[in-house]
Amino acid sequence: MAKYVIDIDFRKYTSHPQLVDDISPAFVATQGDEVEITIHLITYYRFLYSDFLLLVVAAIQQLKAKGVQITGRVYADSNDDKVKYASRVNFFQQLGLDFPEDFVRYSGTGKFTEISSFDKDSIYALQDELTAILHKSGGINVELLQMLYWCLNEIMDNVLIHSKLPTGWVSGQFFPKQKEIRMIICDTGTGIHNALTTYPGTKYANITEQEALNLCIQNRVTSGAGMGFGLFASSEFIKENAGELLIYSGNHYLENKEKEFIVTKGNFWHGTFVFLRINTDIPVDYKQILPAHHSLPDDYQEFIAKMFGIDENLW
Repeated sequence: MAKYVIDIDFRKYTSHPQLVDDISPAFVATQGDEVEITIHLITYYRFLYSDFLLLVVAAIQQLKAKGVQITGRVYADSNDDKVKYASRVNFFQQLGLDFPEDFVRYSGTGKFTEISSFDKDSIYALQDELTAILHKSGGINVELLQMLYWCLNEIMDNVLIHSKLPTGWVSGQFFPKQKEIRMIICDTGTGIHNALTTYPGTKYANITEQEALNLCIQNRVTSGAGMGFGLFASSEFIKENAGELLIYSGNHYLENKEKEFIVTKGNFWHGTFVFLRINTDIPVDYKQILPAHHSLPDDYQEFIAKMFGIDENLW
């Protein structure tokens, strides 16, 4: 039995790859090994983002599923508002830790979702919840909401189609003062490179992992189980919105610098995660990305009518 010691210190993270650097060594652990994890749930920054917390949850759950023994402790001040936020988005609950909630647990409706796992039975309810939060918040351009609604559905569907796992992870939050939405969709499955290179009849059998990350945002690149349009459209959406996109899979990650996407070598992440930061004050017209005859406006209108009982004919 091998033992691995992992230190996760939120005082030093300003990017997701930095957090992956510290988590990554744990992924080599196998059944019967021990991973001792120390989590410093303290940050000097204004926010403790749920998209960072979710990666810790997903990694630890992946290790537990392999039969790895998890030990360690969390250093956290229960009076710290950011620690209370971590509790409110179910960080401690998802890790199976008993954290005393000496505060009123107000509903996050309209602001954020908890860190949530999803499968084929719960995926659509979670997609609806995330979209409804943004719609109800008000003040967000409807064309932007339509495009985000479409991208969210595509990326979450991709997890269940391509990861070779029955579950994935998701969280999202709207920051009205900052005029931004942060969202992460994550799995700990096979990874983009493996999905592209191993499906029967693939024409990508000999590509490198770096090439796979570059290809994944190209139009009509697919592992054979989908149309190969979801990440392409999502990347175009982020470019038009001047937001941020990070796709991390295996030992590489792709991110946008201005309107150019660059692949960088990093430490290993077991699976794939997609992080999006969307500017709510920069509208994006779906016709710039999807076919002009696409039914997206009608689809979104139908969704709103279903969720809120609004007569479609009033739109």
